[in-house]
Amino acid sequence: MKETNNADGKIIKVNKLWWLKINKKIFRTTPVDGATYPYIVRIEYNVNDKKYEKSKFIYWGNEGVNVGDIVVVAYEQSNPSNVLKVIKKK
Repeated sequence: MKETNNADGKIIKVNKLWWLKINKKIFRTTPVDGATYPYIVRIEYNVNDKKYEKSKFIYWGNEGVNVGDIVVVAYEQSNPSNVLKVIKKK
């Protein structure tokens, strides 16, 4: 199993994938009723005083994703440029 570490990061770019609609309701009254969309975000984080920037596909349901949001970045300990997971910090 891979050893992981966490670092605080910041979202610096957000791209909403309008063409990839996820329907959350079984029955809809309009085409976008209950629809949510995933994002591709660019994340900036520091590990051992080295700055990394990575893009990651995320889907957080109806939670808003904005530039400047603080996130927790889980990365592989032996390779900090390999982002495993991005979690929104509350």
